[in-house]
Amino acid sequence: MAFDFIRLSVAHASHVLQQISNASTIRALVIDLFYTSALLLAKDLNLPVYYFFTSGAYALSAFLYIPKIHRETTRSFKDLATTDLHFPGISSPLKATLMLEPTLDHDDPAYWDMLHFCSHLPKSNGIIVNTFEELEPKAVKVIVNGVCVLDAPTPPVYCIGPLIAEAEEKTGEDRWT
Repeated sequence: MAFDFIRLSVAHASHVLQQISNASTIRALVIDLFYTSALLLAKDLNLPVYYFFTSGAYALSAFLYIPKIHRETTRSFKDLATTDLHFPGISSPLKATLMLEPTLDHDDPAYWDMLHFCSHLPKSNGIIVNTFEELEPKAVKVIVNGVCVLDAPTPPVYCIGPLIAEAEEKTGEDRWT
């Protein structure tokens, strides 16, 4: 249901972008994975669109590879207790039952939303990822070399991290929590 609200906000985003463009030149739109609905909006407005992927390159390689795994099985990950999933650039396999909650059950609408999000990452003009190449060299290499995306070219990947939250000074009653 939360993803439905996100999809419904695209009309409002379109209106806001048009208002902004009256006074400024918009050069690009940067979205996160869950705002994939805005990808088509950006294309309609002739704006390049970039994903900002807040996790690192290992997670990105897995997300880019999920559509391939989906094509290879008709069963939900939650039903594959003995199955190890292998992702390009990631040395250790991952038990299918340990995948992210929204990817576990084909009968859950969230599964189809996640598949939609992952399938649209390659349709962007680029992916900004929260890492640096020396931190995750294998994962960055397989992504850049197109190993994770099978049916389309992989867009340029821009490693800009790691971005970390600045420590906030706690005051008053907050300092005890």
